[in-house]
Parts: sequence; structure tokens; C-alpha cells
Amino acid sequence: MPIDPNDLKSPAFMRKRRRKTAARKKVLKPKKKVVAKPVKKAPKKIAAKPVKKKSAPKKALKAERPKKEENHKEIVAEVTAFFDKIKVAILKVEKPLKLGQKLQFEGGAEQLISSMQFNHEQIKVAKPGQEIGVKVAAHVQVGQKVYRV
Repeated sequence: MPIDPNDLKSPAFMRKRRRKTAARKKVLKPKKKVVAKPVKKAPKKIAAKPVKKKSAPKKALKAERPKKEENHKEIVAEVTAFFDKIKVAILKVEKPLKLGQKLQFEGGAEQLISSMQFNHEQIKVAKPGQEIGVKVAAHVQVGQKVYRV
């Protein structure tokens, strides 16, 4: 029985053809045996014994003293704010201050304390921990240290 050329493209015929070609391509090959090779261990390294270093003789620790600045200036306050229009610096006091004392701001500006206020009231002595307002002649910056001269 001859094959009709229109019949060659039918889905059933194509399925049979695919199966036959797939079967021809499938050739069973014997599987290779996998043999595990012995793992070589690295030779052990003999660790050298640590050599103890001789330590330098210990010096006696001196009690740390607060550092004084050059020319025996001591830090008495720090600028926390500055009001440019009224020329007032707000100082966080670390050591007692009195009216009439000479102060030097970090950067070189020196002046006498002529006016000092705490809570909008004139005071003569400022105690450590207080934040006071001081009238200044020159521009100062926040964070500058204030020294007693």
C-alpha cells in the first residue's frame, strides 16, 4: 500500500515517526564505574614552641593631673552659644569665675569680665556647672575654650 503524500503530514504519522527516530538515537552505553581515589593527607607540620619575650620593666604610674595650657592658663569655661547682635557669649562654667577677671578665648581674644548674668540677673560670682551670659568685645565661636589669664 503506497503512502499518500498528504498523509505524511498528519499528526498521527508524525508521532510514529518521532518515536522511531528517538529509538534509533537512543543507544545505551555502559555506565562507567566511579572509583574513589584515596585522599592524600598533608604532612603534619611541627609547630615551633613560642619564644617568650622579655618585657620592659614597668614604670610606676603617676596620677594624671589635669593639663594646664601654655603660660599657666587653665580652662575655666567653654562657649556654648554666641549672640552676634548683642555681643553676648553663653559660657558653660567649669571653674569659678568672678567679675573683673581677665579671660582669654581660644584663638587669642582677651578681655575683662565686665558683665555677667545668670537667668537674666546680674551676678558677681559664677559657680561650676552654671551657664552664664558674658558681654564680649570680639566675635567668638561655639566650642571655643575659655582660659583664665
